[in-house]
Amino acid sequence: MYSKVTWIAPNSNSTLEELNNELVKLHIPTLIFIGILMVVGVMGNILVIFVYTRKYGSSTHRCFILSLAGIDIVSCCVGMPLLIFSMLYPYQFTSPEACKTLRFLHVFLVCASAFIVLAIASERHRRICSPFSKTMSTKNIKMICLVAMAMGILVAIPAIPLYGPSEVETGVNNITGTECFVDRMFENSLFPQIYFSFQLILCIISFVVLGIYYFRIGRQIWWHHTFIRDNTFSSPNRNTISLNKDKIRMKSVDKSAKRRDSECFSYDNGVILDPKGLRNEDQKRHSNVSRSSTSSTLQELDDVVRKTSTESKLNLNTKRSLKALMQNFMASRNRTRASKSNSTTSTVSNCGGYTNKRTKEVTTMLFIITVVFVMSFVPHLVLMVLMSIDKKFLDKLNPVEISVFQFFLRTFVINNMANPIIYGFCDPKFRRECQTIFFRIISCGRHQ
Repeated sequence: MYSKVTWIAPNSNSTLEELNNELVKLHIPTLIFIGILMVVGVMGNILVIFVYTRKYGSSTHRCFILSLAGIDIVSCCVGMPLLIFSMLYPYQFTSPEACKTLRFLHVFLVCASAFIVLAIASERHRRICSPFSKTMSTKNIKMICLVAMAMGILVAIPAIPLYGPSEVETGVNNITGTECFVDRMFENSLFPQIYFSFQLILCIISFVVLGIYYFRIGRQIWWHHTFIRDNTFSSPNRNTISLNKDKIRMKSVDKSAKRRDSECFSYDNGVILDPKGLRNEDQKRHSNVSRSSTSSTLQELDDVVRKTSTESKLNLNTKRSLKALMQNFMASRNRTRASKSNSTTSTVSNCGGYTNKRTKEVTTMLFIITVVFVMSFVPHLVLMVLMSIDKKFLDKLNPVEISVFQFFLRTFVINNMANPIIYGFCDPKFRRECQTIFFRIISCGRHQ
């Protein structure tokens, strides 16, 4: 995990403590970064727990948010301090208990968060893409979050025996230090490789599942907005008829596209109406009108066309008859279409009333949480894969590269403090409550 201090002269009389301090200098940017995240994360997640517990009613997304906030609090209060400690003593980490606790918490917190994020994606997918399925209750969501945490514990349990004090070469005068990594007893075992491979496969599967879920959710929401736009603001184009000597051609410029199922959903009570179903009902309701009003006209038009198709020119009476028939036909069509459009627009408007803006905000907010989680973990995952492929990867780095490497290796901690900031940007109510609390604190300070 930690590199050699190869830039120090081999013939120097440096002690292990001095070499340790030399490496810590390269960790200072990362230590400052983690320290800021820890402070912001503790304050932000405490605020999240307070606001969502006191100011929000029971809901599915509230259960998810409180579960993530609880995990982040543990990470900021316990996981990050241990991580800072390990970076302060890269060559002098001799406590087996602290090492095993650090590694267990690291694996548990990341896996528990990942499983909860998967549960969030599954719940959003179920709500939006399967609108008529049974809605999950808050009790179900709480149980799912507990199961996610239990699964995180199961994945993290092997880390307890696997990790421990391990010898690490400093690269100076054959001095060796002690770091928190794979225990000495597993140095020649396949167990570490199997465990790391399992974690890698688990991460890849999670990312793929999240991608599939949110791709389907995004596609469904896009269809929904397209349906609303087309049926609320679009007007049917007029049909035109052109006469071209011996032929009578009708050019229909009415453009229609097949739309898939779209749904209207309320904040926490599932889907209320299905626009496609409503549209089908409207079509059935007006189908008889359309047939009765246009069938006779079309039959008369066919008779006229058949009679005049063999003539080289249309006489004046035929043209007048055709014009009258077409005026009757177009009037009938326009009345039918206007009736259907008004009915569909009314239906869509009613559906739009049920489509709660709050639900869209929550879905967007939870999606951003997922994106931040994935993006914060990807650099760590990539670097771990590189180190597993190239055993001499760290030895090839210069001091500046080591500093950058240690920074990106710890980016996963961003996820533990980012959620409160995301809530502040995406949730107006949470933002207002935080502003109220902030102004009250300032007012109390001024009065004192």
